[in-house]
Order: sequence, then structure tokens, then C-alpha cells
Amino acid sequence: MLKRALMYLSYLGMATFVVLLVAEGVLRLFFGLPRGMYDIRPVGNTSLYRPNATMYLLWTPIPYIIKTNSLGFRGPEITMPKPADTFRIIALGDSITDGFYVENENTYPYQLEQILRDEGKKVDVVNAGRGWSAIDVEFEILRRFCMPLQPDLVVLTFVSNDIEELRGKDRESLLKHDVLVAEPVESSEWLLFGRTALGEFILDASLRTRFEKYRHNRAMLSKEEMDTRYSVPGGEKFAKNAHYYLEYLSKRFDGIAYYEKFNEKQLQTINNYLYCLEQVNNYCKTNHLRLLFVYYPDYAEIYLPERKFPISGILEAACTRQDIPFLNLLPAFRKEQGKVLHLAPLDFHPNPAGNRVIARTIAEFLEEKQLLP
Repeated sequence: MLKRALMYLSYLGMATFVVLLVAEGVLRLFFGLPRGMYDIRPVGNTSLYRPNATMYLLWTPIPYIIKTNSLGFRGPEITMPKPADTFRIIALGDSITDGFYVENENTYPYQLEQILRDEGKKVDVVNAGRGWSAIDVEFEILRRFCMPLQPDLVVLTFVSNDIEELRGKDRESLLKHDVLVAEPVESSEWLLFGRTALGEFILDASLRTRFEKYRHNRAMLSKEEMDTRYSVPGGEKFAKNAHYYLEYLSKRFDGIAYYEKFNEKQLQTINNYLYCLEQVNNYCKTNHLRLLFVYYPDYAEIYLPERKFPISGILEAACTRQDIPFLNLLPAFRKEQGKVLHLAPLDFHPNPAGNRVIARTIAEFLEEKQLLP
């Protein structure tokens, strides 16, 4: 009886496998799955994103689409080897550089490239940003993925949570160069839901059934709704949104950078960031690269001018000591008085107009400081 039961179980297992295999084939052949709706995984050892992918981010505050090239960067193909007459810029940073909640053509690196090319310059701007990264990860991204591209200039964009994410880390661990290894459980989840048609179909159907927000976001990526995503109710209430961010969100995400005075532990974390910045700068000098440091002001800093944010002064002084050109984007954002440049109060990342402000200001600074050929 035991032998017969095992035989039936093996037949049942094989039959189930065949059914799943057929279902996978049907979904791929006739329905075009998987579309890449969940093809997001942590930055790993081989590329920032999966190469040649189209990813639909449907669970975010604003749904959007990421498209990658054959090297796993957001954006168009990168000519390799680099043409002799091309000046290549690496845009390094976290979610602001990566371009959370906007399509490729609305990210600031893409816009920066278009501005410079419109001025007649043969320039490539590579988007090497990765959301949720800090300077330790960004340094390794530069070493591992960007140096083979033969860059000429590195634009490192600072966001206040870059320091917060170093909390609890010591200098030795920050520079071990093993920070890009993905967790196995994350890899297995990505393989099931991101790379199989059946996994994507089941998860999509489940989320559509259970969550109205998911259904809404899915509908917004249709051609008719694409342009309405950035009309966020309450976006023009700048002071109210700034107080909300400062009181409820800043300490959760940007903690250290939002204090007006720092205690000993906070100063130690800030100094660790400055130490990493020095290592990045030394690495660039060794490899004949120029480093530009861009300070991105958070929402509350722009719209609450009476509030002091001393972290920008600390960073500027450090850049001056290390002979790193320093660009503070705060005056450029304040100059656009009355314009909605963020997704507030839904989210506090820049919208397409905010990304254009970043790109235009960096382009003007590169010209002013003669950092372009």
C-alpha cells in the first residue's frame, strides 16, 4: 500500500508539473506574460537592474515604468567603447537620481543629457542611481559598474537620508566592497513573481482582487491616464506640506540631517559620511575623474526658510577642504516660487518639473565652473 501510494503521489506530482508547464507556456505565447510588473530586485553583483527589462511599478504612491538598457542602467543604450569625442558623466545617487515615480525621460540624468546635447555638446549622462542606497553602496556602484564605461565626470547627489542610512555602521564596514550582495530570499521571490508568467499572473490577479489602490494604479498606466498622475490634490499648499513632512516624516527617514544641533553619536555618523566622501574623491582623483557634489534640499528646507538645516554648511565646508565643486540646489528650487515641483503631500520626491529644475541647474553649474570640455 505504501509503494502504491508513493507511485500515485509521483504521478500526481508529474501531472501537476505538466499542468503548470502548459499554463506557463500559454501565458507566454498568447498573453505576453511576464510583462515585468514585479521584476524589481535589490542591486546585486552583476547589474543595477535586470538588463533589457521593462518594469511596471504598481504598488508605489505614483505608478511608473522603468526601462533598462543591455547593461542594466535606466536609459538608452551606452556606446562601448566610449567614442573618443564623447564626454561621459556618471550620475550617482539614490532615489532622486534613480528617478522614483517618473519615467526614464523625466529623470534628471536624462534631462541633463538632453540640455547639454541641445547646446551642441557630445555628452553622455549615465543614470547610475539606485533607490535606497547610501554613499557606501554608491561608491561600490561607481567601482563595479561605472568604471568600465570610461567616465570623465562623476555627479554625486546628496539627499538627507544618505547620512541616516549610515547610522550604526563603522568605517571599516562601510568600505568592505561587499554591499551589493542580494539576500537569497529576495532573489527567490524575484525569481517566482518577476520571471515566471504564472507567478506574475497569480500575484497580479490576487492584488487586483484585494486592493483598490492597486487597481487604481494599474489603470493610471494606461495611455489615457498617464499625464494625470502628477496632479496631486493639495500640492500647492507648500507650507502645510512642509510642516507635515518635518513633524511626521523627517525623523523617520532623514533623522540626523534634520536636527539643528547634533549630539556625539550623530556627529560620529556625519563624520563617517565625510570619511566616505573623502575616499570617493581620492578614488576619482586616482582614476583621473572629476567629482561634483550636488546637495539636494528636502521639501521642508525649501518651503520653511526660517528653519535652519546646518548639514548643508557642514557638507560644503568638507567639499571646500577636499577641492570638490559643491552645488546647492536650494536657491534654484526657491527661485521657482509657486510652482509645484514635488509629489507632496502624497510623496516628497520631485515630479517631472522638479527633475527639470535639477537638470537645468546642474547644466548651468557645469558651464559656469568649466567642468565640461
